[in-house]
Amino acid sequence: MQAYKTRYTDKFGSVDTNIVNDFQEGNAGCLRLEIDGVKFKGTSFDDFILIDKEKHTKEELKRFAFAQLNIYGSDNYVFSLCDCALEFSIPMILFKKNNKGTTSATLDVQLSLGRALNKGAVEFEEAGFSLKFDDKNLESNRDYFETGFLDIKNKINGELTLKNCFTCLYSDYHPIGNSFFGSMMCFKKNKENYLKVNDKISFLKLAEKGFIYVQETYCCSEYKTRQPNIGYRG
Repeated sequence: MQAYKTRYTDKFGSVDTNIVNDFQEGNAGCLRLEIDGVKFKGTSFDDFILIDKEKHTKEELKRFAFAQLNIYGSDNYVFSLCDCALEFSIPMILFKKNNKGTTSATLDVQLSLGRALNKGAVEFEEAGFSLKFDDKNLESNRDYFETGFLDIKNKINGELTLKNCFTCLYSDYHPIGNSFFGSMMCFKKNKENYLKVNDKISFLKLAEKGFIYVQETYCCSEYKTRQPNIGYRG
């Protein structure tokens, strides 16, 4: 479990708090956030859902804005936090190539969510990423962790690479798209077949046989640095 220092900001001002990440392989809804005694949970940093709405008074909830999302197959709804900004810091590891060890880094993320629109959508979603290590500060303004990490990865000195699921040889994204964070597909239990995949059809057939969702920032003992032109992601 990790706790990321966080600043939550809305029209009422800012609150310093923490995002708690208790991710374990196969565990969904592992991100938790508490603001002024009101608790939220989510699978991604842009989908924090209000917990136990009926237990709070209107006064306790008046500062928050929500996008109302219909629960598929039912008449019930969940309430997703919006019209706000989250700034948080995630400790990272950079891997020195050629077995020269690791170095610590910090990823600062600034995420802004617009007002609620129809059918649970929000007016806008904007994100900024800043990777700090040694005396460097590599910045990227992108829509997802995927594009943000890719941009930062290309800016890092060639002797270093991010050591996490994003840069792992056995991870990939679904061809139809992915969420802001936490929807990487891990194929470490089917390594040999994954490494042979090089087109969409064979990738989808492989996915039908099973995979696990992981966070971009996660890293397990089976991590191996990704090589060019291997797997569907290339």
